[in-house]
Amino acid sequence: TVIYSTDCKADLKLTLGSHQPLLINRTKHEPINSEFSFTSSLTGLSSNINIVNHLGLGTEVNYITKPNPQYNYSPIVIVNGENGTRPWKGHQWIGFDTSTIVFEIILPKRKKINSIHLSFLESNGSWIYLPKSIQIQNLKKKRIKTFKSEIINSELVNINIGRRLKKIRFIIDNVKLIPDNHPGAGHTPWTFIDEIEFH
Repeated sequence: TVIYSTDCKADLKLTLGSHQPLLINRTKHEPINSEFSFTSSLTGLSSNINIVNHLGLGTEVNYITKPNPQYNYSPIVIVNGENGTRPWKGHQWIGFDTSTIVFEIILPKRKKINSIHLSFLESNGSWIYLPKSIQIQNLKKKRIKTFKSEIINSELVNINIGRRLKKIRFIIDNVKLIPDNHPGAGHTPWTFIDEIEFH
């Protein structure tokens, strides 16, 4: 199935598999929709999928910190336009079991980005915690501009940018260890991300 996006100006090829994330591969330049229906050829059941239309759909993600293999279904899960649902399902998220996470996203070309929205999962009973800080770095040859968010009390984080970006580095820090008197106390918490949107 191919859908189209007015924002990213590129055809996006979607692949749906059983118990797999929505996969999007960039193909060529065309205009776009962000909602579509499909019917399973096996069960005959119909469903709708809403794609969050943003400037980073299907872009390249380079994980410097590797996700845990159990929660690493596709490199582009965090830029496929599909938000994770509740109760949470592992194939809709990228999961990390380290306290510091570093990855880079490379847009097809330099674009004006007003804000970046990050969506996390908080489920402390499953040892999954919100990050404590986020740094977003605009990587240029001559200098690096850093944008920060150091007060995170929600699963949805919006960071204002107002710059033209192409290669962007994300540095996400969580607590080193789960606090005492909490499930998993003394262990490294998980960080789960389901979507990063560029607007």
